[in-house]
Amino acid sequence: KIFNRFIKPGWNSNFFMLCASGYTSYDISRIFTFKNRCYNWGHFPQFIEYVVEKLLKEKQSDTIEILWVGRFIKLKNPQHPVLIAKRLKNKLTPRRIFKTKKIIALVILGFGILLLSQAFFPKEKELLKDRLEQINPLH
Repeated sequence: KIFNRFIKPGWNSNFFMLCASGYTSYDISRIFTFKNRCYNWGHFPQFIEYVVEKLLKEKQSDTIEILWVGRFIKLKNPQHPVLIAKRLKNKLTPRRIFKTKKIIALVILGFGILLLSQAFFPKEKELLKDRLEQINPLH
């Protein structure tokens, strides 16, 4: 029913699709419907890539300004980013950030060594696997 109503007319009729985003026409073309029959509609501003460091140097004050763009629904509340920023400002000291980075680096290093050892010693990996199954069978 859906095929006859939407997909088939897009192939060979005067049935067109008006897409309300920049991605919809691409998604529709991926499923081979409305070939050359999609129109994009919406506001698509020019993309400007900024250098963050340059913008921060030009900033006049140390206060953080937040522009809220969104609907006031339960899940999208403008107070949440402000509360999270306050928590992070109080708890994420440079010392804690440094410690967290070091811990993450050590964990990644440990898993990297584990994976390398499994690549270099595949037989030992199987032996270890068999011994673990003898200790704790998964039945």
